[in-house]
Amino acid sequence: VTMLHTNDTHGRWPADSYYGSPQGFEHLSSLIKAERVHNPDALLLDAGDTFQGNSFAYFFKDRLDNPIAGGMNLLGYDAMVVGNHEFNFGQTTFATMLSQVAFPLLGTANLDDDGSYGFVNDNIDDYINVDVDGRKVTIFGLTNPRVYRYELPTNIPGLTFYPAVDTAEVLVPELLAGESPDLLVGLTHVGFAPYGGEIDSDLLIAEQVPGIDVLVGGHSHTRLNPATMVTSDLNPEGTLIAHAQKYALYLGKVNVGFIGDEIVLREGYLIPAGEAEVDPALEAYLAPYVAEIDAYNATEIGETLVPIDALEAYTEETNGANLQADAAIFELAQNGITADLHLSGAMSNKLVAPGATAADPVELTKGDMFTLMPYENSLVVISMNGPQIKEVLEGRSLLLLRWNTFLFPR
Repeated sequence: VTMLHTNDTHGRWPADSYYGSPQGFEHLSSLIKAERVHNPDALLLDAGDTFQGNSFAYFFKDRLDNPIAGGMNLLGYDAMVVGNHEFNFGQTTFATMLSQVAFPLLGTANLDDDGSYGFVNDNIDDYINVDVDGRKVTIFGLTNPRVYRYELPTNIPGLTFYPAVDTAEVLVPELLAGESPDLLVGLTHVGFAPYGGEIDSDLLIAEQVPGIDVLVGGHSHTRLNPATMVTSDLNPEGTLIAHAQKYALYLGKVNVGFIGDEIVLREGYLIPAGEAEVDPALEAYLAPYVAEIDAYNATEIGETLVPIDALEAYTEETNGANLQADAAIFELAQNGITADLHLSGAMSNKLVAPGATAADPVELTKGDMFTLMPYENSLVVISMNGPQIKEVLEGRSLLLLRWNTFLFPR
């Protein structure tokens, strides 16, 4: 049984060299087709964060001919688990995007909808069973359990997210009971290892839940080459964990070998997108969308007399982050709001208009702004009193200021 996999591709469909080497689904498509020439039964899986992340994804998010959904259908995906960024645009866009895919969506093993959100209960599954050359392959999905802390509450009404490890501890024995599968696969968007206060990860699932043969994951943008075998006292047989980093830089490949009913081989590795030429068929499919987004990205919105530098925006003051703050404060002022404190995030470590000078200004475009801020944001205004601010600063509050947030005293 062979599984090809992607994760955290974040809208990288047209070919480009954003990271200095060819990448994007126009390259991955050639790799997928080459693999299927000698293995037509290979499964194709995606571990989420697929419909968001750049201007291409953002521009077409509400279209009824969404090019990402259409492209995944053309490539013949067998399943996808919804990632946390799929929820970024709210329930209407969520349904518009994902209703266009022609393959199963997974994630409700640790996600409940009380009916307020819609789409989820009727269109997303806990798990699926797939026949691969006479073998029963069961694939279950776990979405990110902390979406409720990443998202504005108005984006996820009626949704409840449950811990991934706890869910797997209950679900896996149920899937292995009775007519158990020949191969049990988890398709997850919880991250490889705990980080940033996370309480779940593929590593913890593999250590604490026996019986899972392979975990194909995403969320942490981890490059596992080769895939990692994890064993523990609770799981002496081990679980193979495979991640394909991010941004369509790699196609992941997992092979599981059998002799009779016994698994005798589990291996996984990454194939760089740069090893393949652009697939002319996918290039032709994307061409009208690319022309449309190129025109959008080229729209001029101003000019700069200096380079806009956000290379160190994660850790120190930069003029790129200052521009972001000034623009947000300006927008608030247009709505009669004066902010005393600005907490921002989501800047990239990029440089725009490197050659700009007072004598030779450089025109800025919408594409430049997406380079600096690849993740779309909402402006959130919170009114707080002194004790509340003190509580937040001392870390005693559950309030997470993860958006562009503005605070002013009552």
